Amino acid sequence: VVNEKECKLGQWIATQSAKKYTQTKNWSEMLKVHAKVHDSVQQLVNLNAESAILDEFMIVAKDVDDHTTELFTLLDSIKKNNLTS
Repeated sequence: VVNEKECKLGQWIATQSAKKYTQTKNWSEMLKVHAKVHDSVQQLVNLNAESAILDEFMIVAKDVDDHTTELFTLLDSIKKNNLTS
């Protein structure tokens, strides 16, 4: 699994450092959640390699889903706030 700096979103994030909205709380939180998405996906890969039981896999899969939803919610908020300010 690529890390949060190597994926397409991470590459876009790297190009945004001069933008005013990167100084906001939502941006900082989005960066943290983006890293959590990658960490959780890596955990799924690791569990699969370890032939983990389904219950363990489902817990981490829910984390991936929750973090992904939170990531897109934050991105939407950043977009809305940036377009209105």
